[in-house]
Amino acid sequence: MVVVVALGYLGLASTIAPPASAAPLTNAAWSLSKTTTGATTVSYTFTFTTITTATLTTVKVTVPAGTTGSPTVGTVSGISAGTVALGSNTLTYTVTTPASIGAGTAIRITFSSLTNTSTAGQYNSTLTTNNAGGSVDTGTTTNAVTIAGTSYTAYTENYSGNTLQKIDVGTNTAGSTTAVTGPGCAAITPDGTKAYVCNYDLGTVTPFTLSTMTAGAAITVGTNPWAIAITPDGTKAYVVNNTSNTVTPITIGTNTAGTAIAVGSSPRGIAITPDGTKAYVTNSGSNTVTPITLSTNTAGTAIAVGSSPQGIAITPDGTRAYVGNFNGNTITPITVSTNTAGSTVASSNPHGIAITPDGSTMWVTSYSGSTATPYALPALTAGASIAVGASPWSISISPDGSMAYTANDGSSVTPIMLATKIALPDISTGSDTSGLVIQPDQAPTASFIATPGAIGATTSFDASASTTAYGLVATYAWDFGDSTTTTTTTPTTTHTYTGGGTYTATVTLTNSAGTSTTDTYTGQQMIRKGSATAHTTRNVAIAIGWTTAPANITFSKALNGQNQTTTATLALGVGSGIISSGWNITAASTTFTTGARNLPTSAVTVIATPSGTCDTSCTLATTNVTYPYTLPAAATAPTATKLFNAQSGTGNGNQTITPIFTLTIPANTYAGTYTSTWTLTLASGP
Repeated sequence: MVVVVALGYLGLASTIAPPASAAPLTNAAWSLSKTTTGATTVSYTFTFTTITTATLTTVKVTVPAGTTGSPTVGTVSGISAGTVALGSNTLTYTVTTPASIGAGTAIRITFSSLTNTSTAGQYNSTLTTNNAGGSVDTGTTTNAVTIAGTSYTAYTENYSGNTLQKIDVGTNTAGSTTAVTGPGCAAITPDGTKAYVCNYDLGTVTPFTLSTMTAGAAITVGTNPWAIAITPDGTKAYVVNNTSNTVTPITIGTNTAGTAIAVGSSPRGIAITPDGTKAYVTNSGSNTVTPITLSTNTAGTAIAVGSSPQGIAITPDGTRAYVGNFNGNTITPITVSTNTAGSTVASSNPHGIAITPDGSTMWVTSYSGSTATPYALPALTAGASIAVGASPWSISISPDGSMAYTANDGSSVTPIMLATKIALPDISTGSDTSGLVIQPDQAPTASFIATPGAIGATTSFDASASTTAYGLVATYAWDFGDSTTTTTTTPTTTHTYTGGGTYTATVTLTNSAGTSTTDTYTGQQMIRKGSATAHTTRNVAIAIGWTTAPANITFSKALNGQNQTTTATLALGVGSGIISSGWNITAASTTFTTGARNLPTSAVTVIATPSGTCDTSCTLATTNVTYPYTLPAAATAPTATKLFNAQSGTGNGNQTITPIFTLTIPANTYAGTYTSTWTLTLASGP
């Protein structure tokens, strides 16, 4: 007989009670004036709304580890004056003379003279307020701030200054200038390598290679090119010629102009749908918008809007265009599918229009009011206007949606931190700054290695070799190929496969700007250039194996001086996973012995085909082994033979095969305990 020893693990469970939660603060947000690692003289602004009437004594906010400096208190609103101290990853604002603050009060506190952490990452902040009555309120910012070593470059068009000027979006500082005659508009190709700049007085467009700021040969278009848009696929640029009343298409691959398309009187703006099928041109002299079918470059029926339409933008989902009517002091929505105008909303002298990459908010500049105003979409509900530089001509939004920039005719650019809706000090630029364009974000490039483990053991995945041009990789969406997925914020993870086979594992990256495999486009140029490079696959080979090791079995029989048989079953858990080539179980044994006496070497047989059941979803194995089967035995285990197999195309998925072993006991067998060592092997292949 065989003595069975059963071993197991003792499971222990424990319950940890969560800490008592405090009341959450609402509308908590934060923003940084500079977002590059190690940047100095940075201002951190925090905003939130109180829940109840209370007398706040302190406000504590967490900051990234490694934040340094000797902070000072900057602008404060909604709360009394106070002092600030930087502790371990915490800024503490202590109110000098606490006073009662009503429920629903919007509070803003800015801390200046800080130095960013040198560790790149996406960071949230937790805000905690202490009240005179002893209560504590907490909240976590609704937005994450990205601090990274790389940032976007923006380019201003300085018309009278005859220059393009670089601006570092990460530090909000002006950089070098490049000479160009009368730049009035610009757009950047989806891959971020070239800019096409309108030369207003010359009737030309100049292509620039951005890596070297080298100008190519000027392309002749119409008179007074006023606006430009590049198609989402990067093959064409469309230039609005204000005095010629036309739109000129440019083939980007050859830098050649095509036949001009007639539009309305004094066209001023253009926006292209994200699918690249239509363009919409604002005609300030006709009070209309002309739709153009881009496959044929033919103009459609003009759409009546308000007086003197100028700026135009299209939502990222391509459903609506929004037109700023400068003299009409209104904004007109247009339904793209039907080319119909909707009800207008009031807006003072709207000129520049831009839509955030997530499509939730439209920002509009008031040329006469020197403000920028957010409008919630699609409701077109206006928020509080923000003062910017003099005469803002246009507005652009960074690919990560964290910043907006107004190009001010008064020779400056105003940065706006969108999370907190706070304008930073103007950046001085060249004379008559008419526009600003920002490099499109590029999709990350995914790469990973997999280190396979056995069935039931850990398989490791490492995507540390993945890269992104700007910011950092924010999330890694894993699909392990066995209907199991997970998303991580770090490049490494593990997974346990329960069956053997070759699995196709994938990872899809999304960077800190939100760029992954799909594009984001809002009318004039690409904002986020998605690409298949953000997704990659690897084959992970997991060797077939037992879901649990074969257990010991016991035969037991009382001798009666006659030939007898007894049976025992053995459940064999096969981890076959997604193997389609079949598998097999082979067996061999040593002779049953007491040490002095033996049973015959042919004592053990399997009379009938073993039964099979699915552990989970499976295709049960079909065997071609002939039964009865005799378990080979000898003093030293002989060559194993095939006990059971799954023919090709069967046996996919984890299943349990249960043979019934019959032990033959001769009449002359002596009483005693007989033992035998069996070796069962599971392998791929039928």
